[in-house]
Amino acid sequence: MKLKDVAKECGVSVSTISRVINNKKGIGEETRKKVIDFILKENSFNNENTIFKSHRVFALVIPYTKNIFFSNIVESIVIYAQANKIDIMVFNTLDEIEKEIEILKYLNSKS
Repeated sequence: MKLKDVAKECGVSVSTISRVINNKKGIGEETRKKVIDFILKENSFNNENTIFKSHRVFALVIPYTKNIFFSNIVESIVIYAQANKIDIMVFNTLDEIEKEIEILKYLNSKS
């Protein structure tokens, strides 16, 4: 079941369904409950083609990309990730603690 299918069944917009799934603000409690109840009732979260597809992402934060030690690690992780259909985000801090903190805050905000 796709977002538009759930939206049609619940009588709301696709963006409303997206906000409910991503637990965003701005949705009335009654609407939120109606959408969640429908999704659970239809058991759509177990289907391979659903709105609840898992998306695996690995974030790698390193101090230097030019250092052979780190580049070898990155290469190994990328090979593993590609073989296992995992997306990779690589962040280079240039050994700056402020940049590392900024990256970690960004990653935390994206869960």
